Amino acid sequence: MIRAKYNFHYIFLFLFIASWLNIPDFIYYRWDLTKLQAFHGKNLLPYFNPIILMVFFSLLMLSLKSKKKISDAMGGEDLIFLGLILYMFLIEIVSGYNFSARNFQPIIFCYLYYFLYRGYSHQLPHHDLQKFLIKSTAVWIIFITLIHLLGYMGFVPHFKRMDLIDTALSRMLSFQRVDTVLINETSYYIALLIYILVFFKDILSMNKYIYLSSFALANIVLILNQTRGAFLCVGLLYIYKLLLSGWKKAVITIICMIGLLSFAIGLYSIADTYDSNSAIRILNLMDSSGMERLNLYFFSFEEILKNPILGKGAYLERKTRLGGYVVHSFILRQIISYGIPAFIVFMIGFLKLGKPMPNQAFFGGLIVIFFTGMFDPYIYYWYFIIPMMYSYRCSDNVSYKNAIKLSDKLSSSKEIRV
Repeated sequence: MIRAKYNFHYIFLFLFIASWLNIPDFIYYRWDLTKLQAFHGKNLLPYFNPIILMVFFSLLMLSLKSKKKISDAMGGEDLIFLGLILYMFLIEIVSGYNFSARNFQPIIFCYLYYFLYRGYSHQLPHHDLQKFLIKSTAVWIIFITLIHLLGYMGFVPHFKRMDLIDTALSRMLSFQRVDTVLINETSYYIALLIYILVFFKDILSMNKYIYLSSFALANIVLILNQTRGAFLCVGLLYIYKLLLSGWKKAVITIICMIGLLSFAIGLYSIADTYDSNSAIRILNLMDSSGMERLNLYFFSFEEILKNPILGKGAYLERKTRLGGYVVHSFILRQIISYGIPAFIVFMIGFLKLGKPMPNQAFFGGLIVIFFTGMFDPYIYYWYFIIPMMYSYRCSDNVSYKNAIKLSDKLSSSKEIRV
């Protein structure tokens, strides 16, 4: 009976993590179920409200039956985020333009997910929920990555234009990017998956062949998508992990990577000489998309300098355009909207989530957060999952250090007795 009770909590948490990762939107958007989307699929409505309410009431029931209070798990990060949200709300009011919650509403939901999960883990401390969180996140991302690969193979809706279906294979073989649904979103989710596979291999406890297949799947789809920001993120993750494994091995591997990159650039040059449409997008910053993004970044920096302290609010941020486009960067959009101090406060609060200590997974997680936030315009709700992951490594380190201290005390007491 007790086991069935806790199995229910794990099933519940598995669905909760699906909501946190915004998995339903991948289904809605791919199969064009637009009536089930809200705010262009970037909001949590309508699928998420029932899940959030169910988790909230389940957490409330657990707290009523337990001596532990939800407030016992609260810390300084809660005050920081509540103050930040209130500050953003006030900026929208005093800006003198149409009130817009589009830039701080996602932060509210991010914090809400963190708050509910933390409360759940606080009520069930002896059940390894953080480990379950890491495994479940990997499973859900492998699921959507597999669907994306099946899309390239023609088994599920995938291409944005019907005329691309017949020529998709030839275009991919000639190193061209084929425009598909959710192409950038999937790429950044893959970056998160690779982060988990690299830094939490022991926790996943996967069969060797399943682990290698997941790794291959992630890298193949990443190459097919050719999303430059995600490529840069994953490349730095690999280099960082190599540096941790030893300088000699890292230097040799980096030299090989430079050689492969040089070879790829050579292929690109040859292909571009004969056919300008066959340019490898990853290596080409001079195409219309690359130049447009670079210009938008420089333009955004200029806009930030005009209102560096208070920003200009989300309404005017949306109107801040260059050639009809807004900058594709969540970080820059936040700074334009609410100023540099607000973003610094956001980062202070974020770094306090999970009460982490510096470790390998901590810095790897920051790489994923920074490059995803810098090169993609929308906040991903899994931003607040990553601190839960690397804080698990922190608890590992603490347990290991405490075990060493206990062992030293026992050995010293034995020596005294002798």
